[in-house]
Amino acid sequence: MEHINHERAVSDKKLKSLEAQLGTHQKKIEEQVIVLSDFELQNKKIASENSNLFQRLEELLANQGLLQKVIKLSHVKYNDFKCPVIIASIDLFNVSNHNTS
Repeated sequence: MEHINHERAVSDKKLKSLEAQLGTHQKKIEEQVIVLSDFELQNKKIASENSNLFQRLEELLANQGLLQKVIKLSHVKYNDFKCPVIIASIDLFNVSNHNTS
């Protein structure tokens, strides 16, 4: 009987030790779940910011395209305007040279 009581005491001691280890591991798991939740929240925040920045980039690229078209059109209009002015200047120069002769 003494042998059985001794084995029971050893078993109870091992059980308490294992329960303590289980409690320790459960606390560590809970802590890691909190850390993972924080990481997930940060990841969602970064993904949202990334999405906003990408949308802004698309808007800026669209604006750049429009500005390039406006610049090309401005050059065309300027050249269209510049040619008659140059021709008129040449004509005025020729008229003034004829008048002085």
